[in-house]
Amino acid sequence: MPRLSALFAGALIAVMSMPQSINLLGLAGGELIISLAPLLLTCGFLFGLKASLQQFGQFHQILGTTNRYLLVFILLATVSVVWSEFALVTTYRLYRLYALFFVCIYFSINSWDPHKFSSTLQGALLFLTFSSIIFFFLSPIDAVQESLIAGHVYPELVDAWRGVTLHKNTLGAVASTAVIICFHTLYTRSGSRFFASIGLICGLICLIKARSSTSLFAAFFAIALIALILKSPSIEKRRTIRVYSFILVVFFLIYSLGVLNIVPGLAAIVEPLVALTGKDMTFSGRTVIWGIMKDEISKHPFLGIGYAAFWLGNDPLSPSAIFKIRMYIDPGEAHNGYLDVINELGFIGAIALIGYLFTFIRQAVQLMAFDRKKPALFIALLFAELIANMSEAHWWNLANVNFLIMTLATFDLSRSLLDARRRKINSNARHTTQSDTIRPGLSPGDRLNVRTIAPQRKKQ
Repeated sequence: MPRLSALFAGALIAVMSMPQSINLLGLAGGELIISLAPLLLTCGFLFGLKASLQQFGQFHQILGTTNRYLLVFILLATVSVVWSEFALVTTYRLYRLYALFFVCIYFSINSWDPHKFSSTLQGALLFLTFSSIIFFFLSPIDAVQESLIAGHVYPELVDAWRGVTLHKNTLGAVASTAVIICFHTLYTRSGSRFFASIGLICGLICLIKARSSTSLFAAFFAIALIALILKSPSIEKRRTIRVYSFILVVFFLIYSLGVLNIVPGLAAIVEPLVALTGKDMTFSGRTVIWGIMKDEISKHPFLGIGYAAFWLGNDPLSPSAIFKIRMYIDPGEAHNGYLDVINELGFIGAIALIGYLFTFIRQAVQLMAFDRKKPALFIALLFAELIANMSEAHWWNLANVNFLIMTLATFDLSRSLLDARRRKINSNARHTTQSDTIRPGLSPGDRLNVRTIAPQRKKQ
């Protein structure tokens, strides 16, 4: 089936965004356990492995072009089994990581076309946002986030939609990505404008109703970035775009250090910028979580506790049980993607993440030599993630759908760059063949003179 890989990817995006149990009109005791995610991951793993073996040359070429720091992360996560405090948990979650890896490989090999990434995401995200709106009208109580937690009412959760997703922040992240994808489709006229318009409207409704100020800021920042890259005459040169992008990445990394209060005195500088996102310096109480996380990181700063070996749910032996002791709740994540990476993979993991960010931008800028539309989308998605990870843990988080989206983007970027280089080589080869047939009676040396002298005369 030619579109099977897109179906796998779209279905996984939808299923990973939804809770493990939903109320379905009182059927089956009111609970329907969703077991599609393990099934989709297993099938995607097998199909991806089969496609990699059958088209090993293509697989090898894509892997050679892929962001090397993503591969470093996978290797580091695998080796972390050796020092993981919960090696069995890390091993099980490594299987999920490999399954996602092969799903993305399958996506970039099977029936690939330049618009496959955006069309697949647009379909899956439209399904989630449109379903969330319908779900609110059918069951308003279930579609709104519970604001009373451990006897305390959180104002930011009151009347906030979560729709059919896990949490209001999940809906905010999904809606933010939908707005970016659909705006890019409309702005570049690179797909169905009808479905893109519907997706943009549904995304904006869910983005506002989810009351996620970080997602809202990330979406509009990414939209402005797309317009700036595609229309501004001052950044037509690829080197200029690369420099501006690197400066922005460095800015957000410094911003993160200030928000986390790692560098003394930096917090006072970034406080006015934090206010632009609609939050204060406590980030809705997240600073308490960050303080505990920094204490945990100090126990294993270089290699971390082991990949996916910290947040183990309600297990009393879980390292995250410290939060129930000190905060009476288990937040389920550090609410900061950078802290979670350092906690699980140490400062080595943080270096790999920084390398991934800069390599992603470098490859997107390289692709601009052939096409400006698609790299603009990739760069916008990356900066939206940089912003979102200030208050949510998305980087390399198996439980978060944005990890799957960015991994798909990474492989699609690699495949796009590989195909663009192939087209350039084929075009040069055809041009050389045509030049050789200009004067068939000439010797090879005379033909070389024709190819080199004629363009000079034309230029004069």
